[in-house]
Amino acid sequence: MSAARKTRRPARPDAQKIVVERAGRALGKIAHDPLRGPTNVTLAEVKAMAAMLEAFGLVSIPPGAPTPDALAVKLPKGWIVG
Repeated sequence: MSAARKTRRPARPDAQKIVVERAGRALGKIAHDPLRGPTNVTLAEVKAMAAMLEAFGLVSIPPGAPTPDALAVKLPKGWIVG
């Protein structure tokens, strides 16, 4: 491992709950006020929403890449949402 590369910290036990809650709060802001709500969403909430979309199987499409045939896959095992 190179010196420039940092070692990852172990995930917090409640990390999954935090991501789900942040995504829910962002969605709540948007649902509560569809015109102004999106401007009140934080970067952390946007990242959480993206993580949830990926966890639920949405395929990431890089900028400029062609659209893949399959846009969604199955929810990974071990994900508990609720």
